[in-house]
Amino acid sequence: MANYVCRTVTENPGYMQAKISVPSGVTLHAGNVVVAETLDASLGYGNWDVYSPTQVADAASQDIAIILDGGFETLSDGRRPAGNPDYTQYEFNAGDVVTAHRLLPEVRFEISEDACDETVTSATVVPGDNLIPKNGQYTLTYSAKGTPVTTKNYLTVEATKYFRLGGQSGAQFAQTLVVRAKATDATA
Repeated sequence: MANYVCRTVTENPGYMQAKISVPSGVTLHAGNVVVAETLDASLGYGNWDVYSPTQVADAASQDIAIILDGGFETLSDGRRPAGNPDYTQYEFNAGDVVTAHRLLPEVRFEISEDACDETVTSATVVPGDNLIPKNGQYTLTYSAKGTPVTTKNYLTVEATKYFRLGGQSGAQFAQTLVVRAKATDATA
């Protein structure tokens, strides 16, 4: 089972956050990337801070935000389960409002390999490798150290580590990457 971990490892100002409303027909999880540029009109008058996210359409020019963990699993009937295997397997469903963090340069994150696409879990990731957003998807993909990066925002791997799972899986660990946000556009 996948363990979705994505959290900042440094304290950051609130303006770097973007609350997003998960679109209809979409399920997202921690570590997914979105573009958060348009306020959610479905929330009506007075909405000033919840965005309607989209998939990355042009990674070379769009500013990216990454979804952080911190949600709680909701069963199909709306209840919250009394016990969960651990605190990393939750997905966010249509209508949920979750916190994303803009990939402004030099912000650090810890992100699980499971939160990225299969190229990350199949690679031997080392410091200096990159995680990049890919057009038409919500997940980050692997880019080896030294490969030119053409996306506006990306993450550079600084270290690998293990995240201790909680709940009933308290003695187990998930492989995570400590990454730093970078930008190819000097004005970002």
